[in-house]
Amino acid sequence: MTTHIIISIDYELFGNGTGDVMKTMIQPTDEILKILEKHGAKLTIFAEMLEYWAMQDAIKDGTLPTEKYDPCQAIEKQLKNSIAKGHDVQFHMHPQWIDSKYQNGKWKLNNQYWKTPSVPGGLGSIDDSKSLIGLFHRGKTELEALCRPMNEDYRCIGYRAGAHCIQPHKTVFQAMEQTGFLADSTVFPGGQENKGYTVYDFQDVKDHNPYRPSLDNISKHDSSGKILELPLYAENILLSKLLGYRNKNLPVQTVSTSSAPPQTQQNKKKFSLYRNKRWDYDQLNSKGMSEMLDRALKTRKGKTNILVMTGHAKTFNNSQGLNDFLKYASGIAESQPDIKFSTMQTAVEDYLKTEKRQK
Repeated sequence: MTTHIIISIDYELFGNGTGDVMKTMIQPTDEILKILEKHGAKLTIFAEMLEYWAMQDAIKDGTLPTEKYDPCQAIEKQLKNSIAKGHDVQFHMHPQWIDSKYQNGKWKLNNQYWKTPSVPGGLGSIDDSKSLIGLFHRGKTELEALCRPMNEDYRCIGYRAGAHCIQPHKTVFQAMEQTGFLADSTVFPGGQENKGYTVYDFQDVKDHNPYRPSLDNISKHDSSGKILELPLYAENILLSKLLGYRNKNLPVQTVSTSSAPPQTQQNKKKFSLYRNKRWDYDQLNSKGMSEMLDRALKTRKGKTNILVMTGHAKTFNNSQGLNDFLKYASGIAESQPDIKFSTMQTAVEDYLKTEKRQK
């Protein structure tokens, strides 16, 4: 029984286009990489490629200044260096960047495309750059062209939907299958949001164990499914306990850092003594991260297990907490060789080999 711990990061500007690439992506990711490498851990970077392409276009047409630095070159350098050091890069996108423009020092985004299935080209084809197939094909092709010279075994096989907005997921999974993707890591057990542009419902996902979703319901298991789902680890935690888990350095959200301007707020959640909490190194202190790991390890089953941790470069302000957690987790891994810090690619490939042997 092998347990893979995947520490992942969403690598992007804020959802409304604000933020400086150096301050919200490059510098915090460098800090996270430094901490992980100290403890022998690996980082899986979910690189937001649509905003990267938007920056490329804006640089070409002269609207995005590069006097201080070229943001695209900075991103490319960091991703290549990460691969060279044994980390991972997988595909991430926020479709509101489709047809975006940089005007008067600000990005103008298209929030009608906020959810992954809402791209204007629908399922489409490789030749349609605004379709799901076209976007997944381009993302995979360009990431492999960028990263494979640094590691000939690198493959872009995984996806995470922006703001978890992957439903209805049928066309998304069809596009992933047709373009050679193997796994998704968007859902988390108990997750639900219906606020503004962000809508998702994973309440029927009961645990964090990998599974193959049905094309009709992402929460329903289907052994014939083509895409493997790696849920983010999450728990329902008592509010009284959660207060002791909070990262006290977490930045206060402001208008400039919000995901998107709200349209309406629907289905307000009923008060509960519990809150659904993801295993998030931005949100949690070392105690919270460590105790969630302890509970996660107790739920392991007799096969390849995958535990996915998440975080964001743009809000990272928890160096000491992450360092202390990794010191604790690396101690567990040293005493139990079946527990490993892994990349998404490594974990998925191992899971698929085990799955094949068991058939």
